[in-house]
Amino acid sequence: SIQGRVDLRTRLQCKPFRWYLDNVYPELKTPVEVQAVTGVLRQGDRCLETIATTMAERQPAVAMGHCIGQKDVSAVTQEWTLTPSHLVRQQQRCLALVSPAPGGPVSLTLLPCNRGDGKQRWHRRGRLIRHMASRLCLDATGTDVSVATCQHDSSAQQWELQPS
Repeated sequence: SIQGRVDLRTRLQCKPFRWYLDNVYPELKTPVEVQAVTGVLRQGDRCLETIATTMAERQPAVAMGHCIGQKDVSAVTQEWTLTPSHLVRQQQRCLALVSPAPGGPVSLTLLPCNRGDGKQRWHRRGRLIRHMASRLCLDATGTDVSVATCQHDSSAQQWELQPS
C-alpha cells in the first residue's frame, strides 16, 4: 500500500512537479509545451522587442524596432514564445498588462512568468493577439506598443508570427 507515502506528502504539504516547473524553473522548456511556437512577432519590417528601462522602473518594457535577426535566427530581444497556456514568453519573463492603480491607465511590461496570473494571459486568433482579461488587443503605432479595442481591420493590430 502507498497510503503511508500519500499521508507523508499531505503532512509535508508537498507540491506537484508541475508547480516546481511553473514557479521555480519557468524558463525550462518542457515537453508539455511541445505545441508552443517560438519566433518573432512582426508587422512588416518592425518586430516586437524588449527594451532596457531605468533602474527606477525595474521592469523591462516593450516597443517596436527594426527586425534585426537573420533568416531563421532571431535576436534574443525579439524572440517570443506563444505557449499553450496563453503566455507570450521571452526567456523567463512574460508579457503582462498592468495598471498601477485600479481603474487607472494600463501599460505593457514583462513579469516573471506565472500561468495563473490573468495579467499575463493572451489569446492569438488569426493575426490578432488579445489580452484575455481586458479583451483588448496588442496594438503598435510607430515604436509604441499598447493595447486598444480589438479591430480586425486595423493594421496596427495585425501580427505575423515568423517562427525561428
